[in-house]
Amino acid sequence: MYNYIGGKYKTGKWIYSNFPAIKWSRYTEIFGGAMWVYLQNNVNADEIYFNDINPFLVNIWNCMKKDFRDDFLKSLKGIRREELDNKDRFLHYKKLHDGEINNPMDYPNHVFAVLMIYILTHCWSGNITKQGCGNPKSKAVEKWDTFIRRLEDEHFQKKIDRVISLNLDFNTLIDKVDDENGCFYVDPPYWNLEKEYYTQSFPKERHFELSEKLKTCKSFWVLSYYAYDDLEDMYPYKDYYWRTKLVTKTAAHNNKSKEYELIIIPKEKYDNIIKNKLTGNFFDVK
Repeated sequence: MYNYIGGKYKTGKWIYSNFPAIKWSRYTEIFGGAMWVYLQNNVNADEIYFNDINPFLVNIWNCMKKDFRDDFLKSLKGIRREELDNKDRFLHYKKLHDGEINNPMDYPNHVFAVLMIYILTHCWSGNITKQGCGNPKSKAVEKWDTFIRRLEDEHFQKKIDRVISLNLDFNTLIDKVDDENGCFYVDPPYWNLEKEYYTQSFPKERHFELSEKLKTCKSFWVLSYYAYDDLEDMYPYKDYYWRTKLVTKTAAHNNKSKEYELIIIPKEKYDNIIKNKLTGNFFDVK
């Protein structure tokens, strides 16, 4: 629905093509972000969960739902065209965002939802730490209009209305929704980019903590990363399928315009599903 750093708008369909083609009891995006893997695919599940530690993103998803959508759209359309792509407004909203991020928020709050959408459409490639508005190359107005069109689209509305939004740490979230017939898509802040993804810290030790937590999950899961030196120690080839796809990055990582998107899948869980369900997707593995 919106741009967000690390979002899977360009790779969401490819990522989901590697999931076993079965019905899940619960499908959960643990680090929800923009939730493009769900939005771009026909996820077959009884329950759909969006989770993110950033309360502003969770608030957006609550405001996009049926009971609050009209008020949200009215507020979005209430901003005059001359106030779009406005540097002063962007900086004002960013200051409010940074001051409120650690405070409790009453959901849903369409005022804060508008604030966050303004920031996301006016920053550089969904990275809220980097301003992108107020210059000749800015696409802020186009992104703003695109979000409104998507929110008015019946196809997206039906998908959004199914989503249950949560604002939990990944440990608490997994304990809450883990299910032997469930499915997790896991897209954590990428290695060495943690501070750009969240105002809250996600230090390197949390990557190792996440790895250990996933090993205890009853649910099937697919994990996204960029490759880095310690990754094979956490997810060795003998226990996990690795698959990569070369993609053009909107927000260049390490000054690279193209980089390999990597997904990691637990072999035993995947093979058991294929064996027992006689369905799914197959791919070359290392």
